[in-house]
Amino acid sequence: MSIEHEMIIPKQKPLPKKIADDPLGSPSMSMVVGSTGSGKSVTLMNIIMALDKRHEFDSGLFVTSNNRDALLESVEMPITTSPQELEDWIVSVKQAKQGTKHLLVLDDIQGSKDFNIMAGRSFFTNFLLSHRHYGSDPNKPAEYGVWVLMTAQTLKNSYTPTIRDQIKQWFLFFPRKPTDVKLYEDLAQDPIAMKRAMMLVKNAGKYNFLFLNKHDISEDRYFLNFKDEMKDLK
Repeated sequence: MSIEHEMIIPKQKPLPKKIADDPLGSPSMSMVVGSTGSGKSVTLMNIIMALDKRHEFDSGLFVTSNNRDALLESVEMPITTSPQELEDWIVSVKQAKQGTKHLLVLDDIQGSKDFNIMAGRSFFTNFLLSHRHYGSDPNKPAEYGVWVLMTAQTLKNSYTPTIRDQIKQWFLFFPRKPTDVKLYEDLAQDPIAMKRAMMLVKNAGKYNFLFLNKHDISEDRYFLNFKDEMKDLK
């Protein structure tokens, strides 16, 4: 699977040359949260680009409730608006052989009635909670499995707390309602540090986001976009 990205120009924010724990190196779930016009879609495409450079995926599926987005012209992987196609893909990945890699993108599907029905099913929830195991190799558990990328316009009414607890990388644009920062604070081990980090994002201006890396469970790490680590936030 290859992903063309020549069209993805505006506000491209490259990954740093080295993040010690390589948050995109192992199967994981990532979430991009931002309102319309925030830069969420471009950020999603750049994450896909970064993954495509690091991994050779055996299968992929881009699931969206809006297949008219011009950015989708840059994606050379199957794109669907069908819950049935998503279910069929999940079934195939559950049967995948060991030592394979798979990429699932769920783009703003929580606003669709069809996908809301599916989101309430244990079949879908269980897949997300156990995504790392499908295609995995017992001898190399951190190298193979399923990478899941999700987007949402708001954290509220998106995915269940059980699923959110499994998300290791958060890409958070400053919300239109400042009171929604409280929802972001609940994601962090240190709510005060999170609040201060979000204020730095707000002051940085439009199209900037907070990258919250929870890959290392011992300590949250904060970055402005991908390149500038925030420290001394307590």
